[in-house]
Amino acid sequence: MLLSDTCSVSVEQTNLTIYSSYMAATIVALVLIGDTAGVLGRRPAYVVTLGFFVTANTRLSLAKSYSELLGPRVLQALRAPGTVLIR
Repeated sequence: MLLSDTCSVSVEQTNLTIYSSYMAATIVALVLIGDTAGVLGRRPAYVVTLGFFVTANTRLSLAKSYSELLGPRVLQALRAPGTVLIR
């Protein structure tokens, strides 16, 4: 079963959720998390982004509608800089 069928939305809206919102949030987060890691250190920034990721995945697993899916997907994108910048 497709995600668009489960959430009763079009395939275009599903693609917006999965690709566009994720990439946009990742680009913004790269700047914010990178600066934070430079000031506070890598470990606190990594722990915070890991917390975002765990929270987002938990909320995504419980999502039953499109609106419940969009927010956690953006929150999940905040984790990407944690693995890219903080090495």
